[in-house]
Amino acid sequence: MILGIVFDITDRKAAERKIKESKERFSKIFHSSPIGISITSFKTNKFVEVNDTFLKMLGYEISDIIGNTALGIK
Repeated sequence: MILGIVFDITDRKAAERKIKESKERFSKIFHSSPIGISITSFKTNKFVEVNDTFLKMLGYEISDIIGNTALGIK
């Protein structure tokens, strides 16, 4: 006896593809923006991500920023 179950995951795969494309678009915009942008954790107030423009504006390296709060930057 052979038992099989088939699920149609077409919609799920399409949704995953759209999310991936959206993340890629956001990343391109974020990293190429002429405006300094930072993303901080609401819970910890620590920097999670910054773009190159933000780093150039402040004169820091990414390792100086990520994981620190604005008051804790080295």
